[in-house]
Amino acid sequence: MWRSTLRNVSHKLKRTLSPVVEANSKLYEWFNIRSRLLLGKHGKSVPTYITANAVTTARTGLVFPTLLLYSNGFSVLPASLVVINVTFDYVDGAIARWEKSDPNRVKAQTANAKISPQALLSCQSSRLASNFGSYYDAIVDKAFAIPVWLVIFQNSFHSPFLQFALLGHASIE
Repeated sequence: MWRSTLRNVSHKLKRTLSPVVEANSKLYEWFNIRSRLLLGKHGKSVPTYITANAVTTARTGLVFPTLLLYSNGFSVLPASLVVINVTFDYVDGAIARWEKSDPNRVKAQTANAKISPQALLSCQSSRLASNFGSYYDAIVDKAFAIPVWLVIFQNSFHSPFLQFALLGHASIE
């Protein structure tokens, strides 16, 4: 009995989310092509303090205004902040891929930090060889989504705009 119910729910969820996932896939492909062209052409003019991890950290700060606005009865503005968060998730991914493909950028970032040559070598190798940014991005995504979902559950789903934005966010994560 419960297995057939689970299959039905799974089928309905897949049917509901499939268009969102497909649209996200197309948007993500378009964004990746455009960001590679843009960063390839104008990458030298991007300040060294703008890193994938810096963008990730900055977008996490959107959780506080999102929750504050939603708890004060707004719905469209918090939904817009969720969309902005997802957009900057794309941006930090594009910057991360660009940083990996441009080792001179890593040297410039660490040179501005005024650290010893040993620390520079260690920093370069750890940034290029580790998966820290990937893990950090995933954790930050959850640090944004979980509190917002909890507030929505607590408030009995009164905001269709925010629900739709978060549904899209959850489906692409």
